[in-house]
Amino acid sequence: MESASGENLVRFSGHVEARQEGLVIRAAEMDVHYRKAAGGEKREKAAVDRIVARGGVTLIREGWVATGRELDYAPERSTAVLTGDVQVRQGSNLVSGERIVLDLKSGRTVVERGESGGKRVRAFFYPDSGEEK
Repeated sequence: MESASGENLVRFSGHVEARQEGLVIRAAEMDVHYRKAAGGEKREKAAVDRIVARGGVTLIREGWVATGRELDYAPERSTAVLTGDVQVRQGSNLVSGERIVLDLKSGRTVVERGESGGKRVRAFFYPDSGEEK
């Protein structure tokens, strides 16, 4: 762990995991950007402003798992942008692309191909078997 208090940044490296309100982020390294808020009684509280994760990123939320090379997560806006060979799995269903923008409040997902025309967006959807597990 490295801390740069003047920059409001803490850098973690080596099998990092962060959890917040049902969301799990795993990566090789993670930069946590924060802002200070007055906490009274000469104490300052910090609030996470942004998380940037790199290297084998996995984002887990109830019902789905997303993977990619880099993640930019803004907790206040509840948005996550995954880039680099991104995949989102929900049960047997799979969507992949170069960049995926997840709105964690609304559940809306936008999948994009690479800027230079890279790989196409791919999606595989399978009907439920109707059996409960």
